Amino acid sequence: MSDRQNTKPERISAEEMVFDANLAEFANRVQVICSLEALGHLSPKDAFARIKTVWKELRRSKQNLRIEVDEQAIN
Repeated sequence: MSDRQNTKPERISAEEMVFDANLAEFANRVQVICSLEALGHLSPKDAFARIKTVWKELRRSKQNLRIEVDEQAIN
């Protein structure tokens, strides 16, 4: 039997689903900011500041949702 057949589907909590959506939104916003900077509509300094702001929003959402990081899953 392959390992794939032996694994059980992982349950995802509602909080993790919300965070996953927030993470996707973060990625989208960073992409837009980078595009605006590349086109010359934002200075590099302004782009960095905006990315830093959306990063803080993502980090805050993780803290508010009380998402724990599984260190074993990372390694």
